[in-house]
Amino acid sequence: HGRRPVFSPDGRSIAYWVGENLVGGRIFVVAAHGGEPLAVQSGFHGAICPLWTPDGKGLLFAGIDRPRGRIDWWFTPVQGGTAAATGAVELMRGHGMEVNPLVLTSTATNLFIPSEWKSDGSAVVFSGITGSTSNLWEISLSPGNRQATAIRRLSSGTSFEVQPATAGSAVAFASCAYKLAIWSLPFRPDEIRAAGEMQPLTQGAPQEGIPSVSADGKRLVFVSNRAGVRQIWMRDLNLGKETTLTATPGYPRISPDGSTVAYRALAGDGNALYTVPATGGLPEKQCENCGGPADFSPDGAGLLLHFTDSTNSKTAVLDLRTGARAAAIEHSQSIVAQPHFSPDGRWIAFHSHVGPGLVRLFVAPFPRASPPQPKDWIPVTEGNTIDRDACWSPDGSVLYFHSERDGFRCLWAQRLHPVTKRPVAAPASVLHLHSRRRGMRNVPIGLLAISVARDKIVFPVSEVTGDIWRMEWGETASSPAGR
Repeated sequence: HGRRPVFSPDGRSIAYWVGENLVGGRIFVVAAHGGEPLAVQSGFHGAICPLWTPDGKGLLFAGIDRPRGRIDWWFTPVQGGTAAATGAVELMRGHGMEVNPLVLTSTATNLFIPSEWKSDGSAVVFSGITGSTSNLWEISLSPGNRQATAIRRLSSGTSFEVQPATAGSAVAFASCAYKLAIWSLPFRPDEIRAAGEMQPLTQGAPQEGIPSVSADGKRLVFVSNRAGVRQIWMRDLNLGKETTLTATPGYPRISPDGSTVAYRALAGDGNALYTVPATGGLPEKQCENCGGPADFSPDGAGLLLHFTDSTNSKTAVLDLRTGARAAAIEHSQSIVAQPHFSPDGRWIAFHSHVGPGLVRLFVAPFPRASPPQPKDWIPVTEGNTIDRDACWSPDGSVLYFHSERDGFRCLWAQRLHPVTKRPVAAPASVLHLHSRRRGMRNVPIGLLAISVARDKIVFPVSEVTGDIWRMEWGETASSPAGR
């Protein structure tokens, strides 16, 4: 499950990482001829995308430390020792970059991560977003203590300029256009197969995702930045009419009957949870510092919440009538995420990180007097790949999820025993998305979610087009030498 391998300067070792994004990522070093990998800074909450120092004695990486949860570029000796923060992320934020840990991924963009050293070893080149575009930047690092001392923009195109590669006095990079849209796949839940071809439901934007569809398949909420800022939108799938529900970003979930949308504000009052009528109206604050909405209960009176601190993650149920909260699923040493109620409200499906780069689906009974212990969780998938976001079929007999078990991010299904909810037979493929141009692999984890209605599955799909450019150091940033 290794990602982004890089040779040491002497060619004897390879550094790589496993995981999905900065949260929970792990770095390893292995001999180029093979052998037992060595974990690097395994005590970090997340560490990804290692870059060898020019002398080969250390690694630069993007990471979140414990227990403070500080996001930064860090320097660590390969043979062990304390990692030192460089201060690079502070410089990025000072130039208007919003460094989101869920955007730091293994996808084609690789934003905000240390990508390449300049040939003289004085600075590191990377790709960072300001506004709605991504450009190449460099951060100078002092040779002694590896502290970030200055930041400079290298390019100023209007597309996504990513994946820089340096050689001598030149840098090559990809200039890409990313379009994310919400798509729909008609299906027959009792047969675990598609009933037609996938079709787009929205027009798409550079950032569009987190879809949630009502149980009858008539209303869809999602996040989009098509208006220049990230907002929550609602689409009437019968009439094709779209309206904005919020002027600020949020993480939305729609109730099964399609009447109410819950969301956690991601700007301004960023720790508050709100509900708003799906047809529009004044939002109502439900709670503060209570996490983000994951799923409504079947009757719409309860809301599953998910929240993470620097060491663990938890889920809880909020009673929207009384405001009372009760723990649902939690683990003191692992990430537990994307919980979903079964249609009868008696079970919760979720995923948990079970090892470096390994995410497994589980089912646990609900309600209980106290959260079920991990030993009582029912494992649904094997735990040897990345399986996420398990959503129930309308009759509760199948879990639909996205998985990387075949090397791509595709839709799969697992049939369950009607009483015990234990898996029956092996997972079955629902939709393969193996195209480099169109698929789910390049959808950032922070925008990736699937949702199931009685007649369809909805999910975000990215479309990528682009060219490769070459630029000499010292040229005007907006005028690459050739393509």
